[in-house]
Amino acid sequence: MGRWVRTAGKASCPRSPLLPPNRALGLLRAHYGPSWTPGPGDSRAGLDGIFVASGLTMGSAASSACAGQLEQRIARRQARVGITGLGYVGLPLAVEFARVGFSVTGFDVSASKVAQINAGESYVLDVPSDALQPLVASGRLHATEDFSALGELDTVNICVPTPGSVLKVR
Repeated sequence: MGRWVRTAGKASCPRSPLLPPNRALGLLRAHYGPSWTPGPGDSRAGLDGIFVASGLTMGSAASSACAGQLEQRIARRQARVGITGLGYVGLPLAVEFARVGFSVTGFDVSASKVAQINAGESYVLDVPSDALQPLVASGRLHATEDFSALGELDTVNICVPTPGSVLKVR
């Protein structure tokens, strides 16, 4: 089982919630069953894992302040947006964020997709190259295979296929 992704915090806002704690716990229970509760040593556990980095208690004033700072950055279009997976869902989403003024970093494991995007060439029918080119040229949208850049972003949208095992019905 994977662990929560943790990134280094910013000095002015050291830790930001990934999700409101009640929403994150609800998602965990929806996935693992309604009676699931965090347990010692459980990689999904530790309500601390709901936060990008450890150290804040849920509902703390610091987490509220950080959430407020993020909300302001989003409202001013200053938030740095990440899109993981640049297929038929991720690329159109990245283009729309960039089109309205956000700085967008797209992540994909495919070197050819990354190269095409950075050249302003679209491989997705819903995204014409003439819509992509000015966003790349202006620097508002770029793509990379280097997932270490995730720690520099304010938000990350995950647009990858659902694993096949999740779709199996018994």
